[in-house]
Amino acid sequence: SGSRRCLGSTSTVRRTRLFRAMAEGALVAVNVATFDGESERFDCKPEDTVLDVKKQIAARRCVATARLKLLAGTRVLPNQQSIGDLDASGGAIQLKMLCERHRPPAANVKVLDAAGAAGAWDAAIDRLLTELTDAGVQQGQVLWIDLHNRGESTESVASAHYSLDLDGRGPLDVGYVLHRGGDTWQELYGAAAQAAEAKDVISISGSSWSGGLVMATVYHKGETTPPGGVEHVSSSAGSWHGAMWQLLLKLHERRVQRGQLLGIDAHNLDPDAPAQFSAHFCRSLPGTGELFLDFRSTNVNRDWAFFHQHGCQQAAGRDIVSATCSSNCDGRSVGYTWYVVAEPLGFVEVTAAPGDWEAAARQLSERLAERGVERGQLLHVDAHNVGPRGPAVLCAYHDAARPGQGPLELRAAVRRGRSLAELDRWA
Repeated sequence: SGSRRCLGSTSTVRRTRLFRAMAEGALVAVNVATFDGESERFDCKPEDTVLDVKKQIAARRCVATARLKLLAGTRVLPNQQSIGDLDASGGAIQLKMLCERHRPPAANVKVLDAAGAAGAWDAAIDRLLTELTDAGVQQGQVLWIDLHNRGESTESVASAHYSLDLDGRGPLDVGYVLHRGGDTWQELYGAAAQAAEAKDVISISGSSWSGGLVMATVYHKGETTPPGGVEHVSSSAGSWHGAMWQLLLKLHERRVQRGQLLGIDAHNLDPDAPAQFSAHFCRSLPGTGELFLDFRSTNVNRDWAFFHQHGCQQAAGRDIVSATCSSNCDGRSVGYTWYVVAEPLGFVEVTAAPGDWEAAARQLSERLAERGVERGQLLHVDAHNVGPRGPAVLCAYHDAARPGQGPLELRAAVRRGRSLAELDRWA
């Protein structure tokens, strides 16, 4: 019983000192040790939170608070944890810090969705956020929130892919800015970029309906990122894969690094309009090397539940960028799951005499066979040249990580001397 009285007395004295410090406005010393042996001291108010300490660390190190974990012993502290409630025996609070280079992949990805009337995007998002909270999803566990519909007067759908496998940072606290009414997508891209500055962005996603275009910037409240502008690139083509390859090329040209990409979104003006992708990125975020992206896609006439589950399956175990959907022509919809990979896609390029596209196609088929590329692993073939007298060039991208389905039999049909519109129809 004497020991119990002694322990109770020590705890009471410690708490009394903290309460007195709070009343007198005194500061509490917080020593943060990193796993590389360094240590930093922060003077905090007892009512400050773990997130407040993270913000000080993030400002010194020019990183996002979302990449920081503070531990008391082996316990990861939630953002809302009060400094005054931590053990200050020895005159200072002792914490350890871990700075993640990338968000770890999640083995188990789940999805929730919510729908509203045509154009009622805010109602759909609000309902979705309530569902996420009710499901026990915490800050840092939401991977992507997407907006989509099937046409101008159809219901507005918001979906969220998330993983409870990821370490939560405390109760979910999500904000969003809804951008409406722009005459062009470029206007909304710019507005969304401005709203994303210095925020821990979850997603930037858009859609369209009879009332116009809409795009939402969704972010974790309270979290911060290094100051700096958010930029964007976009692409548009007659096919989704065509628009996708355009976007990848633009990201490569802008030298966006891993860790700087905020997301990629699929959308269009209406189901029969050109396919469009947009990507937002922030160069002030620490880059961790060259950015290599891969994707999985589906383009079928199915309900949204099919596309949402497809996103879950393809995101599992990967460094997910986004799981985005859009309407498409002929009653179909598309879903693209984007993720970061450690190695680039395979690439083959061949050249032939000017105008001899048949010879270039034969060479390409031979080179791909030499590489052992199988059916199901060839992603894209592009034809181009520099002027009518330049060599005929074919390039192909392939992914050896995809399951092979037997020998690749590549054929090419060539037509010349027509207008581009005629060639599009012929193709």
